[in-house]
Amino acid sequence: FFFFFQAEDGIRDFCLSRGLGDVYKRQVLRDGLYDLALTVTSPVDDFHSHELYSSPVSYWVRSDDPLSARGVLEPEDLAQRRLAIPGDDFKCYRDLLARFEREGVHPPEIVKYSEIFWIYEFVLRGEGIGFTLPHLASLEVFSGSDAVTVVPAQGFTWGFGVSHLKAHTLGPREEDLIAYLDRRAAQLRRV
Repeated sequence: FFFFFQAEDGIRDFCLSRGLGDVYKRQVLRDGLYDLALTVTSPVDDFHSHELYSSPVSYWVRSDDPLSARGVLEPEDLAQRRLAIPGDDFKCYRDLLARFEREGVHPPEIVKYSEIFWIYEFVLRGEGIGFTLPHLASLEVFSGSDAVTVVPAQGFTWGFGVSHLKAHTLGPREEDLIAYLDRRAAQLRRV
């Protein structure tokens, strides 16, 4: 079997990775080029995803912005500001747009940045609010300034897992790999 890793997963395999997002990974699974992939988890009809990790979504907000005092951000709050987020090929972007549509909220101006550092700088410069995750926001590089704070977004989650086509029957080695990854992810969650 083939296993496909991408840079977004924190793993880089130069032979297989093309530096593209989750949409690409699902497409190569559909095309039969790979059997399994580490993907951002989301319900996609023809895929089964075994979630290894899940996290609430948050947004960086400047401390002098009134939204920074909110306990959580609702879609209506997000729609009040320019918003920086990874773009088209990323689950967080697609989920945000789908949520706006479901709740009848008109989306704000969205600036698409593929790098989390650019999103943080966007917020630090006072240009709007920006997507983040708790494990990213807690990194020392992002926690050195009181000018930016982190506010959770109500009802949004981000996670990753091992995905495969529902039509693909897992073999014993694939089941063993998923079980191993599940055990390792559980150990990391306890740290």
